[in-house]
Amino acid sequence: MCIPSNELAELVRLTQAGAATCEADRLETVIDTIQRSNISARLDSPQSRFLRNLVDKHTHFLRPEAVDLLCDVDLYGTELSVANAVPRYKNGRRQVIVFDGLCHLIRYYADLITILNLLQLQRPTATIVVNGNALPEAPAFSRAGFAIIADYIDNGRTLAAISTILGPRSRKNVAIGYLGAVLFILLHELGHLHLGHTESAPGSTERVPLALALDEIINRYQEHEFQADAFAYQSLRDELREDFISSILFFLGPFAFLEAFAFPGTKTHPLTVNRGAHLASLMDRDSQATGTVRRIVESQIAGIHNLAARRHENSGNIRWTNPLSGSRAIATTFSDFTGAIAEDPLHLA
Repeated sequence: MCIPSNELAELVRLTQAGAATCEADRLETVIDTIQRSNISARLDSPQSRFLRNLVDKHTHFLRPEAVDLLCDVDLYGTELSVANAVPRYKNGRRQVIVFDGLCHLIRYYADLITILNLLQLQRPTATIVVNGNALPEAPAFSRAGFAIIADYIDNGRTLAAISTILGPRSRKNVAIGYLGAVLFILLHELGHLHLGHTESAPGSTERVPLALALDEIINRYQEHEFQADAFAYQSLRDELREDFISSILFFLGPFAFLEAFAFPGTKTHPLTVNRGAHLASLMDRDSQATGTVRRIVESQIAGIHNLAARRHENSGNIRWTNPLSGSRAIATTFSDFTGAIAEDPLHLA
C-alpha cells in the first residue's frame, strides 16, 4: 500500500496553513520535489516500518483500547523534511503520516536539551572562545543550538549531529525519551482520528475545560489540539504516564521555542505553553512530574514576555540580534565545543 505523489504533495500543502512565511515558501519547494520526482509514501518503507515496530514493541505502555486502535491504523513514514504529522481517512482506512523532519527535529532537540542540562550540572563555569571572545559555555552552545533549529525550519538544512558529545548512558536515555515522543505523536494523531477531527468525519462537539497559562482566543480547530493531547496522555497506562513526561516535553519543546523566538503568530495550533499547562492540569496535582511541567511552563511564560519586549525594542525582529546568529559563528561554536570535549564526552552524574 502507498500514498501516491499527488496525494503526498497535497498533504504537505495542508501543513502550510500553520507555517511561518519563510517555512511556507520552503514547503512549496518540497511539494515541487515530490511532484517532479514522483515521491510516494509506502507502508513497507524503512520509515513506516520504524513507526509500526515502535508501536509493536511498546504496547505495554498503552491502555488496551489504544493498542487496538493503533493496530487498525496505517502508519506511514516519509523522508521529507517537513516538521509535521497528518491524520486522515482514505478509502475506508485510518492513516497517520509522520514526516521525517518532525522526527529529526525532536531527536535534535532532545540531544540539545540533554547536553545543556549536563553542561549546567557538570561545567557551570566553563567558557568557550567564539570569534576571539570568551563566552560562558552553556549559553553560547544554547544560542547556537537553537539558532540551528530556526535555520532548519527556514531552509530545511540537515540538523547538526550532536549526540556524539554525549556519553553512552546519556545517549541511551535520550533515545528512550525520543522514542516516547514519537509514540506520543502517533497517539496524538490517533486522537484526531478517533475523536472525529478530520474533514471526512464529524467533528467532536464536546467542550473541554482548558487550563491556559496565557490568555488566548481558542477556535474549534485549536480546541481539537487540546483534545488530541488529552487523548494521547490518557491512552498511556495510569501507572506509566509520569515516565512519559520528558518525552512529551521533547515533543512540545522545539515548538515552544519557535513560537516565542523565531516564528510568532501561527494560529492553526494553540500556544505550546498552553498545551503544556493543559496537560499539567490532567496530571496528579501533587506529583513530582506535575511540578516539573509547571516549572517549565512558568519558565516559558517568562521567556515569551522577555522576548516580546525585545521584539518590540527591535522593531519586531529579534532573530538576528545576538552575536551567535550568523552561520559562521554557529559552525564555529559547534566545532570548537565538540573539539573541546571530544576526549571527555558528557556523562550522566
